[in-house]
Amino acid sequence: MRLHRFRPRLVAGGRRRRARRAALLLVAALALLAGCASSGKAPAPRIAREEARPLPVRADPAPAERPAPAGREGVPSFSHVIVLVMENEPASALLAPGRAPRLQQLMRRGATAVRYYGVAHPSLPNYLALLGGSTFGVHSDCWFCYVDAPNLVDRLEAAGISWKAYMEGLPSPGWLGPWYPPTRYAGKHDPFRYFQDIRRSPARLRRIVGFDRLAQDLRSGRLPAFAFVVPDLCHDGHDCPLAQADAWLGGFVRQVESSPAWDARSVLFIVWDEGAGGDASGAPGLTPGGGRTLLVALSPLARAGYRSQIPFSHASLLRTVEDAWGLPRLGLSASPAVRPLTPLFKAEAPAASAK
Repeated sequence: MRLHRFRPRLVAGGRRRRARRAALLLVAALALLAGCASSGKAPAPRIAREEARPLPVRADPAPAERPAPAGREGVPSFSHVIVLVMENEPASALLAPGRAPRLQQLMRRGATAVRYYGVAHPSLPNYLALLGGSTFGVHSDCWFCYVDAPNLVDRLEAAGISWKAYMEGLPSPGWLGPWYPPTRYAGKHDPFRYFQDIRRSPARLRRIVGFDRLAQDLRSGRLPAFAFVVPDLCHDGHDCPLAQADAWLGGFVRQVESSPAWDARSVLFIVWDEGAGGDASGAPGLTPGGGRTLLVALSPLARAGYRSQIPFSHASLLRTVEDAWGLPRLGLSASPAVRPLTPLFKAEAPAASAK
C-alpha cells in the first residue's frame, strides 16, 4: 500500500515540474521574440540557412568581365577558347585528298599541327589528360575509375574565368551515368564526370549540359570563356564513317562562327583524341603515346593555311589554355619537353577580357 500511495505523489510532482518548465520556456520565447522585434535583426536560424547556401557561380550565365592576364610564351590572351574533341583518326586519313573535304577546307583558313599526338590508348586517358594534365594511370575506358586530383576547372574558377562542358546526347544537365545508348552519349568521352571535386559539386554539375544548351548559348552570344565540346558517338566519328563526321563538323563550325560570341580573339581547337589503334608514337618525352593525329586552330588570330611540323600533344593544348590566361600548369603541361601551340598564331595583340 505504501508503494501505491507513493507513486501518485511522484506523478503529480512530475506534472508540476513539467508545468513550471513549460511556463519558463514560454516566457523565454516571448522575451526572445520581443528582443528580435525591437532590434530589427533576423532570427538566427534564418541567417544560418542563408550562410549555408552554395555560393553563386561567378560566370553562369553572364559573368562580370575581368581583364585576362597577358598570355605567356607568346600565346594570345583569348576571349573564348572552344575545344572540340573528335574520335580516332590518324593524320594520314584526315590529310588524304577527298577523305575529309570540309576539314581540309577549314585547314586552309586555320593553322594545323600536322604532327599532333594522343598521349595514350584508348580514348579515356586522352580526355583525362586534356582536363587534368595526366592519364592518372588509367589504361582503359573504365566507367568508375574516378580521379581525386586538381584539374582545369579548379584553375579556371580560381581565376574567375567562366566555363561549361557541352556533351551531345547527355540525358540531363550533370548526369553522371556511364552510357546512354538512345542518344549515343558515352561517359568515357566526358572527362568531367571522372573528377571527384566536379562530381561532388552541384554548381559544377550544372555546367555540364547538352547540345540544346550549346545552341542556345551560341545564338544568344552567352558562350563562356572556356567551352569543352564533345559530339555523340556518330558525329565524332567513333561509330560512323569519317565522311559523316566531316559533314557534321562543317555545320558545327558555321554555327560557332555565326555566333555573336565569336569575336576577333576567339579560337576553336578541333582535335582528335588519338590516332590509329596500333600507333603508339607520341610527342617528345611522352612516349609511348596515342598515335599521330591532327589539331586545327580556327581563329582570326591563327596563321591561315599554316602547317606546323613541330611535335605537339594534348599536353600542349592544355598548356596553351593555361598560358593564354596565366593559369598554373597541371601535370604534363608543366614538363620542359612540352611546348604551347604558339607557332599556330600571329604575334600577340593587346589583351582582351575573359568572360
